[in-house]
Amino acid sequence: MYRHVPGVVPELVFIEGMNFLMGNNCEGTSSNPDSTSVYIGSFYMSKHEITNKEFCDFLNEDSIRTNADLIKESVAIGAGQNKISYNGEKYMPVKGFENYPVVMVSWWGARKYCQWLTLFVNARNAEKNKPYVPFYRVPSEFEWVYATALSKKQKDFVVRMCDEAADMPIDSVTLVHNIKQDSLIHTGVTGMNENVYEWTDDNFYAKQSVTDYSMQSFDSRLDYTEDAVVRKYGLGVSNNGTKSCGRISRLRSGFYSDTGFRIVQTYLGRSSGFEF
Repeated sequence: MYRHVPGVVPELVFIEGMNFLMGNNCEGTSSNPDSTSVYIGSFYMSKHEITNKEFCDFLNEDSIRTNADLIKESVAIGAGQNKISYNGEKYMPVKGFENYPVVMVSWWGARKYCQWLTLFVNARNAEKNKPYVPFYRVPSEFEWVYATALSKKQKDFVVRMCDEAADMPIDSVTLVHNIKQDSLIHTGVTGMNENVYEWTDDNFYAKQSVTDYSMQSFDSRLDYTEDAVVRKYGLGVSNNGTKSCGRISRLRSGFYSDTGFRIVQTYLGRSSGFEF
């Protein structure tokens, strides 16, 4: 029987928490009276999008590889821009596309990957008498835009929640490329403004219906709607130079040729490792 042993866990970058302004002002200035101060705690974020190679580590876990229903709801193998194939024994990236972001993966598939990675890492740590790690998860929208748009020098920058093209055609602009070509931004992550759109863990709300940008009003991820927020162009400028809020709605169960994901992990500071 084929037994896959995953390789390296995706590289994580530490993102230090701080207060920033959140609002629906598409011009991104602090003069908007609707802007609200929001605090984000420190967290880790994967330096790049999860790649085809990394997602194959998940697909090739024996309990997952043999679960046809789970595979079917997680990823559309070989469809659209997806570059993963199955030879009847294991899943493999198409040669030359190992380091491309995995696409045609649903929000549920991204979440399943995070659950698997947490279990795998903690099982490996237990064998080595090392402490457990916090859960890997899909980033909240706040975390995503914070890691993309802010730095210590931009405390007055308003993270823009305005939605655009919520009904944009599926796969309208597919610009998937090797993560090694991604540009590094000030927070230490790459590709967030130039490669694929990325899933977040939040429900989609049209800007007209949002009046409170506090964390409490958005802490509804247990009450899932059919649509989730996907993000790109967090700095307010798209890869073709046009202004873009980069916030759109996508069906959680959908598969899109221009949508991938990255992962985050809550920073808990020093801990025994056995309290979660």
